[in-house]
Amino acid sequence: MHGENVILTFLDGSQIEGKMKGYSKYELLIEPKNDSQAEEIIVFKGAVKMVKKV
Repeated sequence: MHGENVILTFLDGSQIEGKMKGYSKYELLIEPKNDSQAEEIIVFKGAVKMVKKV
């Protein structure tokens, strides 16, 4: 899924949409789609309920 646009749904029900920049065994690196201050976000896989391609 590297380079794909995805929607991450977290265990608490919140979502984030962005581009998958990279991943490892325990983490995902996401570039958010919205105009937030963050250029990239590191997300721990244990906090993610579902990953869906857009």
